[in-house]
Amino acid sequence: MTRYHASTHATGRPAYTWTFPADAQSVGEARLLTATAVRAWELDPLLDDAVLIASEFATNVVRHAAVPSFRLTLLLRDIHRMRVAVTDVRKSNRPMPRRAGNSDEAGRGLALVTVIAETTGWDELGWGKRLWADLTAPPQPSTSRRQ
Repeated sequence: MTRYHASTHATGRPAYTWTFPADAQSVGEARLLTATAVRAWELDPLLDDAVLIASEFATNVVRHAAVPSFRLTLLLRDIHRMRVAVTDVRKSNRPMPRRAGNSDEAGRGLALVTVIAETTGWDELGWGKRLWADLTAPPQPSTSRRQ
């Protein structure tokens, strides 16, 4: 069962948090809910990248972490920036992008995230780890006209 929580983050900024079972269906739900949050925050230029990052992070947990659940957190950092983060309860070494061979069907996710995100990182927690990526929307042209 997916649990949802909308709140104000410790920074005082809006955040959405969902806890998912670590299964394949949850990856699709994470994509859908990320898209909903991005639209609610009117950060549509970040939609595809945010959804891709949430999907890659969630997929990595489902495939590799061997945990019962994970948490997706979306944080509005300011009116142009957001953070996508996934937390699991498995401690491990620093998550590293791997080199996928030309014929490999998987293994490019974290490398792709580091290319499309403004910044990425991970936090070691006392009980697990959090992977995160920050995105910044490009400046929008002014729609006002001088008379």
